[in-house]
Formats: sequence, C-alpha cells, structure tokens
Amino acid sequence: MASRSAFLIATIVIACVCADARVNTQTQSTDITTALLIEVRALRTTIALVVGAGANGQLTLGRLQLQEQRVNAIGARLDTTRERLAEAQREALEHRDYCKSLESAVTTPATWTHGDYPTSRETLEQMLTRCRTEMASAAIEIQRLTGEEAALAADLSTEQSRWSDLNRRLEEIEVVLSRHH
Repeated sequence: MASRSAFLIATIVIACVCADARVNTQTQSTDITTALLIEVRALRTTIALVVGAGANGQLTLGRLQLQEQRVNAIGARLDTTRERLAEAQREALEHRDYCKSLESAVTTPATWTHGDYPTSRETLEQMLTRCRTEMASAAIEIQRLTGEEAALAADLSTEQSRWSDLNRRLEEIEVVLSRHH
C-alpha cells in the first residue's frame, strides 16, 4: 500500500507539474499573441501613415511644380514689362529733348533759314504740337507700364509666398516619411 500511496502521490505531483506547464505555455502563448497583435496593428498604422504621406507628398510636389511654373511665368512677364518701361522712358526722354529743340527753333527765327528745321514757322509749330502729343502719349504709356509693373511685382510676391508654403509642406512630409523608415 505504501507503494500505492507513493504511486498516487507521484501521479498527483506529475499531474500538477503538467498542469502548471500547460498553464505557463498557454500564458506565454497568449502573451506572444497579444504582442504580435500589437505589432501588426502598429505596422498597419505605420503603413497607412506612410502611404498617406506618400500620396500627400506626390500631390504637394505636383502643386509645387505648378506654382513654380506660375512664379516663372509672372517673373518673365515682369522682366518684359520692365524692359518695355525702360524703353518707354528712354523714348520719352528723346521726345522731350526733341520738343525742347523744336521750341528753341520756333523762338529763334535765325534757325528757320538754315539748319535741321524747315523754313516755315507754321511747319515748326505743327511739328512741336505733334511732338507734345507724342510726349503725352509716352507719359500715359509710362504710367500704364508702371502700374502693370507694380501689379506684377505684387503678384510675383504672392506666388512666391505660395511656393514657399508648398515647399515647407513638402519638407514636413519628407520629415514624416524619414521618421517611419
């Protein structure tokens, strides 16, 4: 009977050890499953974030390129307008000098008979009137071009600001993507 009791005690001890091992294995399995589930969820979140940031990055890059084209186009128009303004100012100075010389010729009768001007005072006065009209037209053109230049400069500043904002957003997306790689 002692051997039976020893056998029974040994069986109970073995059963307890096996049950404890089974509980530890199940607990470890549950812990591993929970850890894996957390890791999979974190990977899904990271993938979703990277895909979203990548799409936003592509969209922002496209917008940045369009904005750069706008900036370049307005810059070119501004350069052209400035060139036209400089040419108009140069022509206005030439008209002014020519009108002064005609005024001098009209007031000095000695120039009527020889020199660069016709001999008739009436012809000189008609030329002077035409010259003053051209000077007034040149002044109006200068004023128009000056206004156009100011408007284009303001537009360029606005578009450059938008370009800078898009570039900043693209850099932020780049930072987000670099963090998750």
